[in-house]
Amino acid sequence: REVEMKREAAKPTQDKAAKPSQQGGSDREQELAATKIQSQIRGKQARREVEKKKQEAVDREQELAATKIQSRIRGKQARREVEMKREAAKPTQDKAAKPSQQGGSDREQELAATKIQSQIRGKQA
Repeated sequence: REVEMKREAAKPTQDKAAKPSQQGGSDREQELAATKIQSQIRGKQARREVEKKKQEAVDREQELAATKIQSRIRGKQARREVEMKREAAKPTQDKAAKPSQQGGSDREQELAATKIQSQIRGKQA
């Protein structure tokens, strides 16, 4: 449709060259029509540009949000791994030093297992 409108806008200039005797009020009308068509095309292009910029901004926002979420999850996983390693090393030290406290470490393991199950269920929900 744009191509068709451009062709129509170009036609009056071709007519001017062919028929110089018809110059007058129609030239002004043709000029106004061409200006109107150009204005519509420029407006459409401007709206496309604005929409494109809006979409780019949304894409950037989503990308930053995804990066932030990934960062938090990776940090949480790293902290969990460190804590699990500490817990794994801690019972062996406690058992070697104080064998009478084995009941307490069983309770701690039970609480840790419950916590892990709770977190997994929370992610599944």
